[in-house]
Amino acid sequence: MGDIRTTDGENLPLTRNEKRRRLQWWLLGGAGLAVLLAIGGSLIHVRRYVRSPGYVTTENFAEVRPAVVGRVSKILVHSGMEVSQGQILVCLDSSEETAMLAEAQSQVRQLQAELARRKAEIADIRRRRTWNIREATYVLEDAQLNVQRIRNALNGEAASSGVSAELAALEAARGEVRKTRSQLARREAELAEAKRQLRWSKEEAGLVLENARSTASRTKQLVDAKLASATTLQEAQLRAQLAEVKLKALLDRDESIFEKELEVLRQELESRKNAVRRAEAQLRRRLAEAELQEKLATLRLKTLQEADLTIHDKELVVKHEELAAAQEVVNRMQAQIDAYNIRAPIDGQALRYEFVIGELVRPETVLAEIFGGDRQVLKLRVSERYATRVAPGQPYSAELAPYKGLQTVHFTGTVQYLRNVIQTEGQDTYRVAYCDFDQQGYTVPPGTTAEARIYYGTSSLWLYIFGLD
Repeated sequence: MGDIRTTDGENLPLTRNEKRRRLQWWLLGGAGLAVLLAIGGSLIHVRRYVRSPGYVTTENFAEVRPAVVGRVSKILVHSGMEVSQGQILVCLDSSEETAMLAEAQSQVRQLQAELARRKAEIADIRRRRTWNIREATYVLEDAQLNVQRIRNALNGEAASSGVSAELAALEAARGEVRKTRSQLARREAELAEAKRQLRWSKEEAGLVLENARSTASRTKQLVDAKLASATTLQEAQLRAQLAEVKLKALLDRDESIFEKELEVLRQELESRKNAVRRAEAQLRRRLAEAELQEKLATLRLKTLQEADLTIHDKELVVKHEELAAAQEVVNRMQAQIDAYNIRAPIDGQALRYEFVIGELVRPETVLAEIFGGDRQVLKLRVSERYATRVAPGQPYSAELAPYKGLQTVHFTGTVQYLRNVIQTEGQDTYRVAYCDFDQQGYTVPPGTTAEARIYYGTSSLWLYIFGLD
């Protein structure tokens, strides 16, 4: 059996098909509404901008910061003061550096004095070298002349001053040698002739003896034959005996006497030669001494001429380099001391920050600002995240701190220049945009802070809502 339901007059429940159709109508309506909203949001355009803080400054602007760490010793600037470029604004304590500079300057003066003294010494060394070369040249020429005189004496040439005694002894010894050699030659010739005469006499005596013996033999034969007298035989035998005695006397004659006489002359000649050798040896010793003196003079002259004078030039170069290095130290210290005098980088009006004498300041400490030039500009900081969206020529709208409130004044202009350098301050990174600025008749002192919107284009409402570009 089925269920029985009763109602109090409400609508009957929807069937399954009716529920399905209702759901479909709701889905179609929602989709249509979404399409209408999407189309509407796409058709609605919103102007996009980048928020950038900044401040109003002059055309020429500079922050005055110390280049070194130091304590303030003098304050020469006050706010509103007109300053010129290079004017000293603040002095830092540089007593220690000044003392070091005085010491470095003293070192420079000492090196200059030493360099001047060394230059004078080197000049004197070169002058003395010139005179020594001249003196060595004269000594060498004298030694060469002395050697030549001695060589001439050894060669038997004309006597020269300084060697006349030795040359006279040598010439005397040579004369004795020539004389003894002449005597020896003459005596050799005489003795050779005497030997020839003796030889001839011996041969003659031999022939005479042979003839006498032959005559005596023939005479004996004649006597035996009764053809000659006995007296004739005796005379022939006597002549043969005489010839034999003469021949024997000639044969017994001592021929060595000739050699002995020649030997005596030869010994005398050798003695004369020894005297010549001794005289020549004496001259050669003098020649050797003179040649040694010549070599020593040549060596001394060569040593003087080849002396490396560049060592003095190199020494002076080193001295100059030392002086230049010391002078560079002085220059650096002077520049460092000058860095303790903080000067105005440009002409303009100064705005002094709060600091006192004795305060320790650092390079990141801003001591003052200087505003120069007649034209004012607006300097904005564009976050690095949006830096690529900002370009020269884009408009901006700025609100200045003194003109905010119920009647906020909006100052407008355009971006003129965008620095291509990413700057950092703390954890913020940004690029600086320089914009033209119109005061619109209001008084806007330099340094006035501003909040600006730089407009870079438009996008649909939905992109703006979701932060998409």
